Amino acid sequence: MVDDLAFGVRAGLSLPEALTRVGERGPVPLRPDFIVFGARYQRTGRFGDALDELKVALADPTCHGGRRTSTPPDRYVRA
Repeated sequence: MVDDLAFGVRAGLSLPEALTRVGERGPVPLRPDFIVFGARYQRTGRFGDALDELKVALADPTCHGGRRTSTPPDRYVRA
């Protein structure tokens, strides 16, 4: 997906346009969040706000502030 974004920008798309295209051609599970990003950006023209909402939508719910909130599997814990 990152390669697709870079290719799109190199081909002349703006970053918001390239991100919006992920909603059409990206991994199927991620498409809805990128479609919402594209609609918000198109409606408001505020890239930062649309990107912030996309980051929240894509955030890992098991992680908070970069710290693990779940217990690691026993095989990773030294006795």
